Amino acid sequence: MALVAYDGWTGKREKYKGIHRAETGYGLSGLYMRIQKHNVTMCFLNNGHNLRSYKYPRVEVPFKSSMHSWRNLFFCGGYTISDIDEKNLGTHELLLETVLANKKPIGFIVCYKDEVDKFINRIKEVNNNIQDKNKQFIYHINTMPAWNKYVGPNTFVLTERVELAVACPGKVKEYFDLDKLIKSYELFHNKYKQFRKIKNDERLLDEEDVHDILELKEHYLSDFLTDWDYANPHTDFEVIKTGLLLGYPIESTFSIITQ
Repeated sequence: MALVAYDGWTGKREKYKGIHRAETGYGLSGLYMRIQKHNVTMCFLNNGHNLRSYKYPRVEVPFKSSMHSWRNLFFCGGYTISDIDEKNLGTHELLLETVLANKKPIGFIVCYKDEVDKFINRIKEVNNNIQDKNKQFIYHINTMPAWNKYVGPNTFVLTERVELAVACPGKVKEYFDLDKLIKSYELFHNKYKQFRKIKNDERLLDEEDVHDILELKEHYLSDFLTDWDYANPHTDFEVIKTGLLLGYPIESTFSIITQ
């Protein structure tokens, strides 16, 4: 089945091309959809290689947010997607700029301690142009285990690392309609059950899940800069919370929950 470009482009690299190619023979990169009768699969391509796919039902949902985009998943790590000029689209610098542009609620940057100042200085630069302190970006430095840093041929030095956590100002409810978020997951799940011919009354979100989601309303985004293991969600609620606060599309989050 043919791929349809969602936010995609053709690369220029001659070597290591995957099977997904343009008519020119170059590999496809970016975001491409495989559209079926009941489902859509969003494919993350780099030079013709399918790095990750998310399959979700074809249904219109009420939850909308300018802070949630497929490109925010480029910052997950584990793979690299390059632009048409072979520049990495998942860099720390781009992640930070995405948060500072209010296109991502929260971001986490793990780096060596001697590298963090340039990111902090950028946050301060932006905040200096915001007179209302309540609208300035908030950041926090978390400690991380040391890591072997490459310093030369066959030479590594155990080096201290930190995690820079940065958040947009304000409360969750100022950015997101959580009732519409819940409704959207219900619509996805109902369509999913219909397609799979699952005949039961089971809901994706139980009463406790709904309560926990709605409880996020009064939290400031900055409340999650510390003591939050965003990388290891264990329950459906934790997966939904991670997707919401890191700016991932609910389609991708639903795909993770159901696959």
